[in-house]
Amino acid sequence: MHTKVNNTVDPWKPPLRSARVSRGWTLRQVARRSGINAGHLSRVERGKKQLSVEALYRLALALELRELSQVLKPYVLDNRTST
Repeated sequence: MHTKVNNTVDPWKPPLRSARVSRGWTLRQVARRSGINAGHLSRVERGKKQLSVEALYRLALALELRELSQVLKPYVLDNRTST
């Protein structure tokens, strides 16, 4: 049985997978958008692997998770502005 806690996240579903599925996107589509290997992303969704802050930021952008990407942005080196 799936229940919501505080009306935010179903504790029986991984939140990254839920975000992806709720948008109707496949794992490969999100992997392509984020630049993360699909196999690695699958393991992350299942809680078997973790992402670096930079990779999590790219995933947040790919999944259009604006709040998460804003929180992570100060911790990610933007290679486009470095000299």
